[in-house]
Amino acid sequence: MGLKKFLELPGNGIVKVSKRINHSLITLETILQ
Repeated sequence: MGLKKFLELPGNGIVKVSKRINHSLITLETILQ
């Protein structure tokens, strides 16, 4: 159980970062249009 939680933490961080990057890219596209 502990190991599974430990392995999930980095994945959640990557998902959050990629969502943030995706959001900023969409914002940039909207500004440029």
